[in-house]
Amino acid sequence: MPPPPDLTRVGVEGGDLTLSLNEAIRRALENNNDIEVSRDNVRLAESTLRSFEGVYDPLISLTPQFNDVRTPAANTNGDVGVFGPIKQTSLSFTPH
Repeated sequence: MPPPPDLTRVGVEGGDLTLSLNEAIRRALENNNDIEVSRDNVRLAESTLRSFEGVYDPLISLTPQFNDVRTPAANTNGDVGVFGPIKQTSLSFTPH
């Protein structure tokens, strides 16, 4: 008849560990990988929900400025000819 197998677990120290029911439940929940995966899924869903609400949307603000300047033409050489006004138009946007 073969000898009975060794029932000691590798890396597990012997000795008794006394726990209350609450401590045992807390340890079981903390060490449960399925629960941790579910917690990560909840965090991911919360982040996705915040992104849908626009938390990560960039805010761009522009200040438009329109200039329309008409300056009468100056006759500097003494000619009697009539010149039209000089017109300058510009449009610019300043980001904030």
